[in-house]
Amino acid sequence: MKDNIFYSALEESLTSLPDRSKSIIRQRFGIDDNEAKTLDAIGKENNITRERVRQLVNVSIYQINESKSKDYERVQKIITDYIDSVGGIIFQERLLRYMSNNYSVNAGICNFYIHASEYVNSIQNNSKKPFSFAVFKKDFDFKKWNYVHDIVEKMLIKNDSVISFKDLKKEINNEVGDLSSDRIKEYLYISRSVMNNPFDEWGFKNWGEINPRGVRDKVFLVLKHTDKTMHFREIAKAIDECGLSGHNKSTHPQTVHNELIKDERFVLVGRGAYELASKNKIRSSKCCK
Repeated sequence: MKDNIFYSALEESLTSLPDRSKSIIRQRFGIDDNEAKTLDAIGKENNITRERVRQLVNVSIYQINESKSKDYERVQKIITDYIDSVGGIIFQERLLRYMSNNYSVNAGICNFYIHASEYVNSIQNNSKKPFSFAVFKKDFDFKKWNYVHDIVEKMLIKNDSVISFKDLKKEINNEVGDLSSDRIKEYLYISRSVMNNPFDEWGFKNWGEINPRGVRDKVFLVLKHTDKTMHFREIAKAIDECGLSGHNKSTHPQTVHNELIKDERFVLVGRGAYELASKNKIRSSKCCK
């Protein structure tokens, strides 16, 4: 880790700070263990007010930026250039994942560089804004972001159901001009209201097909997109494989079976095998003809 330029540049920058300030910076961003501490927690530990902690963090960052080394500037450029390459804005968790995968940087160190940057800003969960947990270049054009976001929201309201990314992109490019798929997605990942499911359909976050909370909604998504008859054990496995069950969780087949029995959207067509009732109706209609 110490051979990593992100780490070594930060360690070099911290050498100019008093010991207490070094410790506070490490605690505030979770540099050593990824466990960032609150201003209150740091204040109690150091017997100072939370406001004093904030002041010490700001002063320390100012001093670091005043005496920054070439390696420190290089690190900031790596972060800024990547954000620029994806359109000038990115969901913070996606940036942290990219830095971890490509530069072996933990979240604490990366968050320090983001906070200290003279080139990018970040915003957390602000209910007054239509976006959250974003890292963006200071000259980012939010008018364009809002325009794209408004187009998507209007499409969803008009359609009143999920929309494929292909259709969504086509409408955006008709209105805005040629935006790449990656850039459009980075715009939408930070939205407070819009989200995608594992099948690259987009909709409002409170829709069951986008953000399924119960097993029934997850079963519906699997059957809809596999478009075939499935045994309840297959369905449970598919839920996990699609990432619908959450991190490090597995779906119990019996739970799936219990929910299939209770919901009229699903119909039993064989021993333990189910399909969507709507599909069954379509088949019956064709047979009648």
